[in-house]
This record gives sequence, structure tokens and C-alpha cells, in this order.
Amino acid sequence: MNSRDCLYMKRIISLILSLITVLCLLASCSKTESVTFYYPVSDNARYLDPQIADSTAERIVSANCFEGLVRLDENGDIQPGAAVKTDMSADGLTYTFTLRPEAKWHVTKTAQKKLADKLGENFAPAVTADDFVFALRRAVDPTTQCPDASLFNSIKNASKIIDGQMSAQELGVRAVSDSVLEITLDYADSDLLYALTRPAAMPCNETFFNACDGRYGLALEYMLCNGPFFVYTISEDSYVLITSNDDYSGENKVSPDNVYIYLNCDEETAAQKIKSEKYDGGFVSAQTYNRQLNNEKKFTSTAFSDTVWAYCFNFNDDYMKDESIRTAFTYAYDPSVIEPDSAYFEKTSRISSVYMTPSYEFTPKMNEYNETKASELYSLGLRNADLESSAVTVLTTEDFAPQVKLQIQKWQKALGIDVKIKTDTLENVTSAVENGSYQIAFCPVSYTSNKVYAMLGAFTSESSSNIMGYKSESYDALFGSVRSASDSNAKIEVYKQLEQKLIDDCVLLPVLTQNSYFVLNSSISGVYALSRSEVYFINGKIKQ
Repeated sequence: MNSRDCLYMKRIISLILSLITVLCLLASCSKTESVTFYYPVSDNARYLDPQIADSTAERIVSANCFEGLVRLDENGDIQPGAAVKTDMSADGLTYTFTLRPEAKWHVTKTAQKKLADKLGENFAPAVTADDFVFALRRAVDPTTQCPDASLFNSIKNASKIIDGQMSAQELGVRAVSDSVLEITLDYADSDLLYALTRPAAMPCNETFFNACDGRYGLALEYMLCNGPFFVYTISEDSYVLITSNDDYSGENKVSPDNVYIYLNCDEETAAQKIKSEKYDGGFVSAQTYNRQLNNEKKFTSTAFSDTVWAYCFNFNDDYMKDESIRTAFTYAYDPSVIEPDSAYFEKTSRISSVYMTPSYEFTPKMNEYNETKASELYSLGLRNADLESSAVTVLTTEDFAPQVKLQIQKWQKALGIDVKIKTDTLENVTSAVENGSYQIAFCPVSYTSNKVYAMLGAFTSESSSNIMGYKSESYDALFGSVRSASDSNAKIEVYKQLEQKLIDDCVLLPVLTQNSYFVLNSSISGVYALSRSEVYFINGKIKQ
């Protein structure tokens, strides 16, 4: 090759390299940087079927990966969801929902491949009124064991279906057409729209559900989502990755590309990772917030008075299931022995919190300290239950051990029995109470909803959140009357009666209220929480 040819080749190579550089620059300019959020929760996500979702993690996944007829905004107000229009009859007994015509299900490649023989290769259905009919029937069907079934009691025939007296096919819901759903009520219910934002009211495609052969929501290949995100990865006991759904057609554009929801995170570790910015936010207790995150300018925080520290009695324990024995302990209870040791605790005698909706003033009547009456009731309880006096153990955390020991002295003096104390970490105490491995526990009771109705519903006989094992037909009946109350004032009066009954039946003795904090990195906007289980990522953005 002569020198002229060499020069020509050099020019060609130079031109090619220049073109490659330009193309790379153009590619980098057109590429949008992916936005990923990292969020910890304290529990697990075993069931991603919205009709049976119960843990905080399961409810958060459902709230972001599914969309009901209506949804909640950052103020807790009802907004359009899968339904673009909602009409109510003059008597409040009939609701008609018109669905968004472009709403469709997102079918993952994993599900398509796994269920191809049952669904066909081109399964990509629209979200229809039938999907909501099927979902609501599942929610009230007692075989589903939906934890929120009672939220739908006002729908025609729902309470009888839940009690096993009628078929779920007789529920007052019908598809007028593919895009129009009608719900008929037994009585006017101002809480119905809120109930329709809960996981149990999320749509469910019957064809896909049946194709799963009983495994719906139990693995990635058995997931079908219609919300702003879809479940992309499930790493058992570790995390759930949800990814923005390109098939979503709601009013709001989905901002973040991915959200990692980390499971089974202990609070101290989660707070450390929030502080080091490995996590973008989360809920932490007042103590942890004060210890690790207070005064940190790189975070914003919102206080929720969603935790009550109480003496909880285990109704499944041989001693504590006797009402006279429990009542004896309440007559020997001295509220003065525990004093709040920081600004994050306040003394209380209430079970519900003033942060809940609706908020109302109420002071329950408590049994006044009376050693004689306590001793008499304890002896009566032993005779009635055919038991002999035995040592009783109180479970609590190390932080509260000194003050609980003072109360134990009161019980030993009044009842003439040996009362022991057992201390453990907060996580282990909470786990023991949830598993029923205790007699009496001084522990936090945290609420996953900001609605009084949902909180008090956790004490009904069939509720999966009823960790004390309390079962009372009269409480259940009283709770059922909330839905038919004529107005908000009438409902509040029933709420007061329900709180008082829990005190009278010695289910728990509320002592202190405690704030928890929803902490968010200040570089993030749009992510909002209404309670621990109601955290929404759809509007999340990185501030410029």
C-alpha cells in the first residue's frame, strides 16, 4: 500500500471514529436516567393476592400494584381510580361506576409463559366490571378468609354471605356492561368509597385466577396487576421489586421506575440505612427517630400517633381467659406507676388515637385501684376455672422493665401471687404477642390504618389481626351496627361503646400513646403515607 492509500485509509478510520463518537453522545443525551426507590418494612409478603393481603408489606404492594374503583390522594381524599365516574342514587343505596375505557391488565412474560396453555399466547384483557364483581364476591366469601370482609357489610346480602347463610353469587354487585358496575346496598354507607380503596376491593380477573389453580398471588408467575406498578421480582423473605407499569392508564403518570420493598427489616437497622441513605424512607418508632434521625436536615418527617402501649391479656392462656382473673388484674392496676419519660409518649386511657378519622373526645371509665376487690375477684376466678394459684409472667421490653416492675409489685401485693417479668427486644416481644406466646404483655399495639372503623374491626372475632384471641358475640354485633348508623355522630357514639367494651372485657389496658414517624429523604417528593400500610409511590420524584 502506497503512502497515498495509507493517508486515505487513515481519513476513513478517522471519519468512522467520529461518527461513533457522535452516535454515543446522541445516545447518552436521549437516555433517561432510571429512578429507583428503596423502602423497608418490618414484616413479610407471603400472599400478594389482594383479597387476602394482611401484612403491612402485602398491603403496600397491593396499594401500588393494583387500582380499585377509587383511590386515596396525599390528603386521604377519594379520587378517581379505575372508574372515571361515580354516581350515587338519591337514597344512597345504589352506586354506579363507569370504568376507564383504556384500563387493561399487565401480564408479565413469566405469567404468560407459565400459564400459556390455559390463557393462550395473546392474553391481554381489558379491566372490566366483571373483574370487580368477581373480586368483591371473593372478598365476602367466607372460604376466602378475607381480613377486611366486614368493610363491605353494607353491600346487599354481604353480612349473610360472610356468615355462610347465602351464596357469594347473591352479593349486590353486577356488571351492567363491560364498563359499568353497579353496587346495591342494604343501607346507606358513607364509608363505602373508603372501603373500595382497600386491597380487598382490588379487581381480580376470573379467567386468570382460575388458571392459577389455587396459587393466585403466591409467586411471580401467578400475578396479574392493573395498577401503576407491577411485581417484577419476588425474593422470598428478602424483597419485592415493583416496576412502573407501561400498561397503566390512570390520571397520574407513574414517576419512579422501580421500588424495592425490603422485607423483615428490624427497626434499628432500617433507621441506620435511612440515615446512610441506602433506604429512601420508612416508618420508625419515636425512640428510634429520636436516637438516630432527629435533627437530621436531610430528612423530612411526619408524625403519626398510631401506637398505644398497653397491658395485653392473652385470652388463649388458661388463667387470662377467665374474665374474673383478668378483671382482678385491672382492679390492681395503678396508672401512676408509669410516667412518660420523653416528649414522645403521653398517658392515655384510650385505645383509639386522636390522629384517626374520625377524631373525637372520649375518656373510658376504668376500674379504680381496689386491693380488696382485686383479691376477691382473683379467688373467684380460680374457683370458676378450677385452677390453683400460680406464678404469672409479664413480658415487656428492657426499656420499660423498671416501670413494669413497679406495677408487678402492686399485683403481688393485691393478689397474693408471684408475678415474674421477662424482658426481650421489641421485635421479639411483638413476635411473641402475635404468636400468642405470653400471658400478660406490656407492649406496643400499632395500627395499620388511620380509620377508627378499621382499628376497632381488628378486635372482632374473625379478624386475622385479633392477636389477643378476644371473641365476643356482643362486640361483633355492636361493631356491625356501625355501618348502619344514621350519621357520623351516631357512628362516633358506637365507637365509644366499642372502646368501652374492650376496656370492660379487659382485653387490654391502654397506658401510653406513642408517635411513629414517616421519614423521607428530603431529595424525594411525591411519596406519601396515610398510615403504615398505606404508602404510595406513584408520584415519587427526585427533586432537581
